[in-house]
Amino acid sequence: MDKIKVLWMNNGEECQDSFVICTSAYNMEIETCSSIADCKDMLSSSKGKYNVLLLSIDYEVKEGRQRGERKTSSFDIDFIKKTIEDLPYYLVTDSKELSEATETFIRFLKEKVYNLQTQTKMLCEKITSDYNQQIPIKYKKICQFCNYDGLTNLLKEYEQSDKRSIERNNSIPNKVRKVLDWLKMDSTLFAGRTIPDHIHLKLKSEKDYKAGKTIDEQPLNIFSKILGHSDYVPIYVKRSIFACVSTNQPGSHYSPIDVEILNGNAPYVTRSLILELLNILHWCASLDEKTFEL
Repeated sequence: MDKIKVLWMNNGEECQDSFVICTSAYNMEIETCSSIADCKDMLSSSKGKYNVLLLSIDYEVKEGRQRGERKTSSFDIDFIKKTIEDLPYYLVTDSKELSEATETFIRFLKEKVYNLQTQTKMLCEKITSDYNQQIPIKYKKICQFCNYDGLTNLLKEYEQSDKRSIERNNSIPNKVRKVLDWLKMDSTLFAGRTIPDHIHLKLKSEKDYKAGKTIDEQPLNIFSKILGHSDYVPIYVKRSIFACVSTNQPGSHYSPIDVEILNGNAPYVTRSLILELLNILHWCASLDEKTFEL
């Protein structure tokens, strides 16, 4: 199991033994930094390395402030939020007793602050739960196969949008189409692959079929038919690719399906398209490209 990589911006002191023991039990690996500048540098130079950021609200800020000032400001936190993009963050304090000023600051933040003296286990459980819901983790097999950013963004929409907004989002068909375009043109499974003779014979009379061209050079509707004629593609994948292509091909241009989605007359279409796409990608991710045949 992969470790959860945690970057903790504190005052540069060693992590408490109790905190280290607890994070180790939850399969976490801690690295620390002591300033906003260091934090930004570590995040930008190691993009994708860290899964979680801990921000101590009482770390010692040395840039432009007196040494005794131990609170970070809301400006600092806003700066970090803009820097970390989608990286989950948690505000923590390791003070045994909070000063009145720090307690006032916590109320001002209006965010949950975990006390590492008393809430370490609660924090670790929260981090683990949130980590398992991150797109690259929840859809690990699929995301390892498909490195197209459009898929990650589509899955974020699917996971994070409220029910009404996803149901009426008529941009979904086009986004599904773009992922299928990636699969056809850029994936190692299909890019540059020649079409087997037995499938060519079945397609040569098709209007859009480009004889002599590889799979990635074919239009998407022909790509769907190539998979449909293969004896090696499971029936559920054939039906999924047909559903996606037949729905999103017209949907990629403004058409009646867009209107139906936008007006709420087809509330399940967008979610079903995404699930059909996941069916296809999950199957593709399970294949050995060296032995895969059509």
